[in-house]
Amino acid sequence: LFGSVWTPDPGHLNSQLWQQLNPPDWQRLLQMMESYRSIKRLAFDTGVELWAQQGGESDVVQ
Repeated sequence: LFGSVWTPDPGHLNSQLWQQLNPPDWQRLLQMMESYRSIKRLAFDTGVELWAQQGGESDVVQ
């Protein structure tokens, strides 16, 4: 961004997140990621655009 603004490495932030999760929450996070991947895969396979383009429309009702 700017030379005077510190932007943390996303990998570092992710590391801090997963290290703090207890086992049940870790499993929930993995399940959410798998659900998201399944939704994205289904949308791609069926030609559905999940996210509206800037100023455009999408097939998903908000």
